[in-house]
Amino acid sequence: MSTIDDLDAVTAMLAADGGGLLSADSVRLMLQDRTSERDKAENEIFFGGRSGWGLMMAVLAATPADPGSLPSVPGGWGTPDGYGWDGGSGTTWRTDPATGLTGILLTQRMMTSPALPPVARDFWAAARAACA
Repeated sequence: MSTIDDLDAVTAMLAADGGGLLSADSVRLMLQDRTSERDKAENEIFFGGRSGWGLMMAVLAATPADPGSLPSVPGGWGTPDGYGWDGGSGTTWRTDPATGLTGILLTQRMMTSPALPPVARDFWAAARAACA
């Protein structure tokens, strides 16, 4: 359980290489893809060729097949590149260090499948459009 203010503080800390709370080396370790190629192949719906898993969050895969394409999951994730979290309680957060985009959406709608629900896909489409 968290609030948008708490999550915003975490995203700011990570973007600032730990912000004095964590060392920059700790942040780099957290954001390093630790997913094996076998894990990715056996869990295509979660990783989709573009995502990996760091320490406690989704990260950009170490070697994405095509960084500009969406993963081959039904409907596509639509989330920006970078790192973040998609939770079963209807939450999604991503920080894209390349563009500076951070988006946080907290809903109270349980996810019913591994694919992001329409409200989350619409949120990311609007966030991307606002940064274009």
